Amino acid sequence: MELSIFDKIGEILKYFTRSFLGIEMFILSLVLIIFLILNLKKKSLKINLVLTEIIVFIMIFIIGGYESFIKSCLKTFVKYIIYLYYFPNIAVYFMSVIFTTVILIFTMYTKKIEYKKKVFNIVTIGLILTNFLALISHTISEGIKLTLSVKIYKGTLILSCIEVSNLLLCIYIIVTIVYYLYRYLKKTYDE
Repeated sequence: MELSIFDKIGEILKYFTRSFLGIEMFILSLVLIIFLILNLKKKSLKINLVLTEIIVFIMIFIIGGYESFIKSCLKTFVKYIIYLYYFPNIAVYFMSVIFTTVILIFTMYTKKIEYKKKVFNIVTIGLILTNFLALISHTISEGIKLTLSVKIYKGTLILSCIEVSNLLLCIYIIVTIVYYLYRYLKKTYDE
């Protein structure tokens, strides 16, 4: 069933007006959004804490009510990540190389990133690009077409380059998330 974006929005709005629970959820969402917007100017820590508690309470309520569904979603997500690692897709790999190249160029020119993070970015992304160059030079010299997935999974060098690059990308993403979370928390609670 093909719906336009307006039809999709209409379906969501119809849901919110059909049931009492839908109306409650809509009003609760609007109130949270309004308080978050109003608090942008006030920057009140108390309001942020109360809103955080409300959001966490809602999430705990949802998790409690849909525990088996959430476990199933987590299992599916983990399987998907493992599938991407062990059976990589060339298109995803090329997109990740382009993504990391853009990050590398940004790292070289920005002054907002600390020296240690710049070194980490350059080393990790440099290794990803080295694997990419090894893959490309091997496919050119051997005359391998990357559109044939059978050749990809049979070639140990190609598969190794992709899997190691994916592992490095995962490490890069995890370290970057932890780094920026640490900086955010340090800035927020040290001031």
